[in-house]
Amino acid sequence: MNQPTNQVPAICLTRVVPGSQERVFAAWTTPEAVKAWFGPGDCEVVDARIDLRVGGKYSIVLATERLGQFSVSGQYKEVQPPEKLVYTWRWEGSGELTDATSLVTVEFVGAGSGTEVRLTHEQLPSLESRDNHSLGWKAALDNFVKYVAS
Repeated sequence: MNQPTNQVPAICLTRVVPGSQERVFAAWTTPEAVKAWFGPGDCEVVDARIDLRVGGKYSIVLATERLGQFSVSGQYKEVQPPEKLVYTWRWEGSGELTDATSLVTVEFVGAGSGTEVRLTHEQLPSLESRDNHSLGWKAALDNFVKYVAS
C-alpha cells in the first residue's frame, strides 16, 4: 500500500552557459564572481565567503532596500570540480526568508562549446518556499549566464 507524501516537489532548472566546465564551475564557486551574479532583482551581494571542500562552509550576505541585510549559508556535502556540487542551504537574518535547511545540487555538464548547468533545490519546507526560491533561482541563473558570457 502506498503512503501519501507531503513532500514538496524539487525545483529543477537548467541553463546552457558559454564556456568550459572549468570556467563555469569557477564562476559558481569564486567569491568575487558570486558577488557579481548571485543577487536576483534588486539584491546586492555585500559579501561572499566560500570554503570549497567537503565539510567546508559558504556564506553569501545580501541586501535589499525592502528586507535590509540577510544571508544564506550552508555546508558542502559533495565537491567534484568541475562537475558537481551538493550543499545545504539556509536563510538567516530576515523574518520573511528564514527557512528550514534544504539541499542544492548543481551539475556542470559539457554541452558542445558550453556547459549545461543543472540546478536542483530540494527539501524545501513548503510550496510557497519552493515557488519563491524558483523565482530567485531563475533570476540568478539568468544573471549567471550574462556574467559568464561577458
